[in-house]
Amino acid sequence: MFLEPLRMFFLTRPLTFAASGTFRLSPLLAMLAWRAGGTAPPTQSWWLAAMMASVALIMLMHLVERRCSTPDRSFHGGLLVIAASVSSGWMALDVLLVLAALLLAQAIACLLALGGDPPEDFQELVLTFYRHRLLQ
Repeated sequence: MFLEPLRMFFLTRPLTFAASGTFRLSPLLAMLAWRAGGTAPPTQSWWLAAMMASVALIMLMHLVERRCSTPDRSFHGGLLVIAASVSSGWMALDVLLVLAALLLAQAIACLLALGGDPPEDFQELVLTFYRHRLLQ
């Protein structure tokens, strides 16, 4: 997988960082979107639930990172390979594609972390994205 270098565009690393933060803070971001929607604003109990869900997601992703990483292949390295594989080279398209692919990959990694061999399963997920990369 890492034998041939992938072309990393200047947005690949920042988008990977943004997707990780977005996934971990998605309940709070949903509350902000609800508040900006103009309907009845969420109550304090909804904000508290969103805060607790975000903390739970942060803790879950810490566990996923530990279970899906190996000493020579880290979880974040795999996310970078996925981001570079999905990248098209067009800035506007990359923002949408890379963020969507990384959010999907993190959700799948949460499920893979519950399985029998998470590092092997996560690397297979990374290889799947790599084999179907946009730019050859």
